[in-house]
Amino acid sequence: MAQQSVSLDAQQRDIIGKKVKTIRAQGVTPAVLYGHGIENVLLSIPTKILEKVYKQAGESTLLDLTVDGKDQRKVIIQDIQYDNVKGNIIHIDLHEVKMTEILTTEIPLKFIGESKAVKELAGVFVANINFSAPVGAVQSHGDCTGGVVSIIPDSADLATYDAGGDVVMGVCIKSGANMFGGEHSQVFTQDSANIASCYGITGFGTSNVTVQRTGTPSSTCQAISHIDVIVGTPTPTPTPTPTPTPTVTPTPTPAATPTSTTTTTPAALEAAQGPSALPATGGTPSASASSSLPWVAGIMGGLAVAAAGGFWVHSWRRAR
Repeated sequence: MAQQSVSLDAQQRDIIGKKVKTIRAQGVTPAVLYGHGIENVLLSIPTKILEKVYKQAGESTLLDLTVDGKDQRKVIIQDIQYDNVKGNIIHIDLHEVKMTEILTTEIPLKFIGESKAVKELAGVFVANINFSAPVGAVQSHGDCTGGVVSIIPDSADLATYDAGGDVVMGVCIKSGANMFGGEHSQVFTQDSANIASCYGITGFGTSNVTVQRTGTPSSTCQAISHIDVIVGTPTPTPTPTPTPTPTVTPTPTPAATPTSTTTTTPAALEAAQGPSALPATGGTPSASASSSLPWVAGIMGGLAVAAAGGFWVHSWRRAR
């Protein structure tokens, strides 16, 4: 965008001190012009013209100052003094600037529209409030305006940028007059090769981006002048919540119930039930067996009686 030119006419003055009240009464504002390497020049400017110019240019626009109809100079309005009661301008300072020197000034910023990188890529719009630059060097950087701009390349064929803790979301390339219509390129948002049959970009989504001239240097593949970068805050990777491992409670094994076995001696059995309770073959009977099978004991008792009777008959016959 061409820089706006605003003209201001002034005349040298000889009236100084308290006498300047007389020229103020005539609708003229006293002024002073100064700058690096020049002597101060006392001026007078019609108040109505000065107010109109100040409203149009403010304190950051270069003015084309003409003194006594000649000697046009580049100046900015450095300071303005107002009447404490009436509020009108009573004095103004003009600073002559050299177009090759660095000048620090305050520039009001008015943002119009929305950058594609911010709208589509969640990039971060960064506005420089205080900066120093050669006079007339402030310019648009296309889709990357508001990002980190004018990054000087490492060489004619290579430009790199380290975003530190941020990540690179978009890159614009500025090259020679024959590239991209003499303007900045569009914003690139992903690794690309053979851009304009000349450049390649790698490193999107990381903190380090590289722009390289991969084509043969020529009038249609010109050196990298600078690059502009849109950066964004990396999206933290959510840490998955570990799924708790279910605790398996072991089923207790019931303790074995001990089985008690009561052993009955022959003497005890004979004392309790008589001789017929004893087994024919001897041994120790089981109380549980005799109690659970009473018919067995009855049979064995009968056999014992029969045997005894047989023995008595046999003895009787031998006696005869």
